[in-house]
Order: sequence, then C-alpha cells, then structure tokens
Amino acid sequence: MKMLRILLSVMLLGTMTAGPVVAGQAATWAETLQKGIASLDLSGSQKSAITKAFDVADSAYGEAFSATRKQLGGILTDEQKSELADMADGELQNRLAGDASQRTKSIADLAGDLGVTNTQKSAMSDALSSLGGTLDGIDSSLVSSIKSVLNKDQLAKIASWL
Repeated sequence: MKMLRILLSVMLLGTMTAGPVVAGQAATWAETLQKGIASLDLSGSQKSAITKAFDVADSAYGEAFSATRKQLGGILTDEQKSELADMADGELQNRLAGDASQRTKSIADLAGDLGVTNTQKSAMSDALSSLGGTLDGIDSSLVSSIKSVLNKDQLAKIASWL
C-alpha cells in the first residue's frame, strides 16, 4: 500500500500543486509537524532555520519524485504510462471529492491493471523502494534539522508529535 501511494504521488507530482488539505483528507505528518511548530514560542533565528529546513526538504522531495518519475517512465510502455496517468487523474479527482477508497489498491493490483511484465514489475518495485528509502532519509534529516534549533522545553513539547 505504501508503494502504491508513492507511485501515485510520483505520477500526481506534475498535476497537483501544494494547497490546503481537502476535507476528508488526513493531514500529512509534515503538515502536523508544521502546525505544531507554529504553536511554539520560536525566536526569529529558530523560525528562519526551520523554514530553511522545510525548504531544503521540499526541494529534495521534488528532486526524488522527479528522478523516480523519469525512471518509471523508462520502464513502462507508452500505453501503460497513459493508463497510469488516467489512474492518477482518477485518484486526484477522488481525493478532491474527499473519497480515499481508491487508496486501498495494492501494487500487485495496479501492476495487473497496467498489464506489466514481471521484469517491469521488479524494476518498478526497485525504483519505488529506492524512493521510499530516499524519502525516509529526507524526513529524518528534516526532523534532525528541526530538533537541532529547538531548546529543551520546545523539544519536550514536540516529542509526542514525532
């Protein structure tokens, strides 16, 4: 399931812009973290450092998604790319309507829907696993950067959020 979300995120990257959370859609951990951080009594230098940390993470996320999207584009046929784009568009429409039921499709179901070969499936799995590890690293780096600028009391307040 995580792999499908990553795959759909990669495919949606070019069609969605950042915006407010749609009703019925859960906030991401980064949005939850940003909201919590905003509630802390931060100094100007802390705010600056945390803003920079989020900017660095956003840039790294974009680069990782772009590289994976390019890699997946080299694995799928033109017809499969078109079908996947249609699926991603459908997912986007469902999310905007507040319906998350399509998120339950497994990577195996998705591969079956696209008619991918075992070789393609393996290559896609490798690409998405690599992306997952990269995103985990970006997340970890972001959290470390944020923690490095907070004082003891502020760290105590956010300990339960992380």
